[in-house]
Amino acid sequence: MSNALFAAAVLVCLVGCGAPMPGPVDAGVVGCPALSGDPVTHVGSITGNEAWGAGSLHRVTNDLTIAAGGQVTLSPCAQVVIKPGAWLYVYGKLVARGDAAHPISIKGDGGRFNSISVRSPGSIDLGYVTIENAGATPQSSWGAAILGEGNWPVTRPIGVDHVTINDAAGYGVALRGFTAFTVGSAELTITNSGKVSPMYPYPVRMDLNTTGSLPTGQYTGNQVDEIQLIGEAPKYSVEIDDVIHDRGVPYRMGGNGAAGELRVGAVGSVPTLTIEPGVTIRIDPAQGTGRVYVGVSNQSGQLVAVGTAAKPITFTIASPTPTNGSWIGVDFASPIAAGSRMDHTVIEYAGGPGGASGYACLPMSLNRDDAALRLYAEPGAGIFQNSTIRHSLGHAILSAWVGAQVDLKTGNTFEDIAGCSQAIPKAPPNGTCPAMPMCQ
Repeated sequence: MSNALFAAAVLVCLVGCGAPMPGPVDAGVVGCPALSGDPVTHVGSITGNEAWGAGSLHRVTNDLTIAAGGQVTLSPCAQVVIKPGAWLYVYGKLVARGDAAHPISIKGDGGRFNSISVRSPGSIDLGYVTIENAGATPQSSWGAAILGEGNWPVTRPIGVDHVTINDAAGYGVALRGFTAFTVGSAELTITNSGKVSPMYPYPVRMDLNTTGSLPTGQYTGNQVDEIQLIGEAPKYSVEIDDVIHDRGVPYRMGGNGAAGELRVGAVGSVPTLTIEPGVTIRIDPAQGTGRVYVGVSNQSGQLVAVGTAAKPITFTIASPTPTNGSWIGVDFASPIAAGSRMDHTVIEYAGGPGGASGYACLPMSLNRDDAALRLYAEPGAGIFQNSTIRHSLGHAILSAWVGAQVDLKTGNTFEDIAGCSQAIPKAPPNGTCPAMPMCQ
């Protein structure tokens, strides 16, 4: 018998002799064998330990819950398809660890499933996993492929390592209630997210106090290539030491009903927010009161934003058509932490109405306390240097303290400033101003 006739006979037998046809194999999974067994159906609640192997397709046919104390472990090369509209709730543990040659696939079964929803005390540990076609009902899942939900204090139940999220209707990953990625999470790729649900157009949504956990990776090719940061109740401020990493895309502060205010401060401690060189913070304009606020009311905080000449740190408004005074600016409340520094930074399109008056000595024609940078206590040396303030509707710098003049102009650049480059402070001991104040 010729080779061609033999191959034809085998195909006829596969179809007509009752033998199962090979199951689907994801394109590009070169190290994984073809599926050969019948699909395995999963539904309901898992309370013990289950291992989902690579030999058969695993089909979730309705909402599935991994209960607290339960665990599902996916083998390398495992393939899981989830019914359109169904949820995978994780109160226990989901462990899916493949490798570069033996990845794991989780996707909708011919349509969008809802989300992998991780709820306290649940956790996920994913390595070399691709998740596709999630976010069936954005009104309840925010269109997210992974939805993490928890409470204060910060928890870290979301572990990712070489994970790809593709084509989520809304967010790729939405973490709310102070849920963070695990220490060591790395190489998260999110693409094509937010193109179906424009209310949730970003690859990642995170609360303040969790930003430092954002993994290395790629966050481009989405509806809006920005990481959304939210100040959420009951902790609207950064209250623990945290970092905003340069991950190659800007950060959007606020939106979706949350104010565009990046606040840093706590009662009884001095948390430090460190911003890496190259980071851009874009203030959402929706609430109209956006600002960076270091030390809030009776709280103390510290900002360390040290860029470089090649990679400055930029604070700006999130608008395709920015105008001068689109947001308030950067405020340092009294007392100013000694370690606060802004070096090689840019503040632009600020100087909008800030609701303060009478804190500095101002020329009559410029007698309002709006400025891109406002300091409400005498600062230490070096707090602001090698930096640029441009397009301010008010002053560039407001010296809003009683005390000695501190030169914050030398070494900095000022462009398109409506008021003073630096307004002078009030003189001790009684906070008096000259009869005819001039700009410093």
